[in-house]
Amino acid sequence: SRHLDGEKELVGAVRSFMAMKQPHLRFAYVDLANLSSYADEVRLMSRTAVLISLFSSSLHNCRFLPAGSVAVEIHGALKNDYDYGAHWLYFRTCARAGVLWAPYAVPSAMPRRPTPAEQARASGLPGHSTGLVYDDGPRAYNHARLDPAHFTTHFLLKVMRKEWEVIFSEYEAYFHDHPNPRPGESNRWQRPRLPEFALRRRKYATDSDESTRNQGNLPPMYT
Repeated sequence: SRHLDGEKELVGAVRSFMAMKQPHLRFAYVDLANLSSYADEVRLMSRTAVLISLFSSSLHNCRFLPAGSVAVEIHGALKNDYDYGAHWLYFRTCARAGVLWAPYAVPSAMPRRPTPAEQARASGLPGHSTGLVYDDGPRAYNHARLDPAHFTTHFLLKVMRKEWEVIFSEYEAYFHDHPNPRPGESNRWQRPRLPEFALRRRKYATDSDESTRNQGNLPPMYT
């Protein structure tokens, strides 16, 4: 399973930030596993304006968000899903649903090949990633750790301001600096073609402007 370290602190920071910046939205922290049925999960998503979730299959719920809503992906705790396909998977899923996708790359998300010195003392990591190392230690294999203040005042503020070009540029820059340590491992999923991605960026600006014209009527915000 995947975990978000310091989750309660992050929830508190997001709650305070949204109360200050988007007071018309109602914040709720929900563990989807505790809902009684999948139908309840779908109904919850249908009333959600902004979904914030750690990278996992739960992000497929963006299909049930209202068009023009925002799905914020905390891209960390990747386990073995560190190829380009995983980085852009929910971009495509959200785009097909008419949902705006806002990715945040956790600084310690990507593994790398060990240096010779590290290789000599490495004990290996869980799963198929044996032989790779993380700057934050092996816990980063399935744990994401981020700074709540940076996530809210640096990243979420850009989301609220609809600074999509900056958001995507920072996300791309992270993976440019942290490439797949095993690039030949999987070629089944490819990064979106640049013209497609550029078109989506322009469309994001148009769609988000349209959706905020009736901002007072937006449904409650859940994470």
